[in-house]
Amino acid sequence: MVGVLHFLIPESRMGVVTYRDLGATEEYVTRSIPLGSNYYRSVNFMQSVGAGGGGDTPEAIFEALKEAVDQNWQKGAKRVIVLIGDAPAHARTRAKIKRLLRRFTRNGRSFVHAIMTSPHSGRDVEIETQECFGEIAKLGRGSCIFLDAEDKILKHVISLSIGKEYSENIDEVYQIAESRREQVSPKALDLVRRLDFSRIERELRKKTVADDLIKALSRKRDRDLAIFLIGILRRGKFPSTGREAAAYALKRILDLDVPPIDSDTGRAINRRTEVWLRRRVDQSF
Repeated sequence: MVGVLHFLIPESRMGVVTYRDLGATEEYVTRSIPLGSNYYRSVNFMQSVGAGGGGDTPEAIFEALKEAVDQNWQKGAKRVIVLIGDAPAHARTRAKIKRLLRRFTRNGRSFVHAIMTSPHSGRDVEIETQECFGEIAKLGRGSCIFLDAEDKILKHVISLSIGKEYSENIDEVYQIAESRREQVSPKALDLVRRLDFSRIERELRKKTVADDLIKALSRKRDRDLAIFLIGILRRGKFPSTGREAAAYALKRILDLDVPPIDSDTGRAINRRTEVWLRRRVDQSF
């Protein structure tokens, strides 16, 4: 969903909130990155998240929704929240959720959709979860669907963002986005082939980093390039957009399990992480 939206609306602002539950045994209640146009930070953050915790069934949905609602939305913007989960909210928070969503949707241009997931990747979602997510979507003037139909939510988001005429062709939109995602401009390929590091650095310093450049970097398995990108990650004064994009590419070059950057903070990597990455380079080339 994020990839398709970024393809269609490159200037769109995205944020991510992940949630678990209250309690001393939980690693956290919520984690988030703020709304912004740094696409690669959003992707890196999502790729660093793992499922865990638990104990009882309900989750901290109210806390997650409140953090999403309280983001720094631009004045007059169309605001869309997509809730994803496989468990209901705590019963004691249902009234607070109602008040929160009524306030959020009062302006007529704000919506909350809900996607229900299952541990078994099917539709065997508990009735309590279906009722809870259905009520949240109704209060949010949105749709409630199962994960295997997430294109329906994307259809609504596209319709809200760029016009209803596109929402009737969601399959075509997916196909175009997927095919475009595999293409890289000859200019970007040539730049990376020549390993013109000074030019690559200038491109990474731009306010909006070109997707073609990052795709070309991600495909180039080269020791010098990997070392160069590690250097970018180490520089605290380097623009965060370029640093996150470099981390995205380096993850693919070195086939890492998670992006080599803390997207929660967006800060440069420390010396210990740099040493570990250089060891991975030695093992890979």
